[in-house]
Amino acid sequence: MKTITRAEAATIANRMLDRHPDKKAIDASTGIQVFKDHFQNSERLVPLEQELALVRSYLYIEKERFDGTLEIVWEVDAGMKLKIPPLSIQLFVENAVRHGIMRRSSGGKILIQITEC
Repeated sequence: MKTITRAEAATIANRMLDRHPDKKAIDASTGIQVFKDHFQNSERLVPLEQELALVRSYLYIEKERFDGTLEIVWEVDAGMKLKIPPLSIQLFVENAVRHGIMRRSSGGKILIQITEC
């Protein structure tokens, strides 16, 4: 996977701030740093919290692109201590955005539900 450079991160953050000057630069930079940290992780399994942080960052960027037509509903059991393969949830969410919601002019809703069985 491609590692995001500081220059690329700054470019993405600046584009987001140009479109939404009321947003804090730290929000965009923090989200991009989460992506960068996650992509550099060579672990076979990551904590659920880390994967969800990546998903939140990805969805933050996508919500900015959709100008409010993307709704996210989170139903995640608090305190779940498990490890999962990196990018396993993020890939499902990205596919839902790119191949589902992105094709709809009215946007849509993504439900992220993680519960113990």
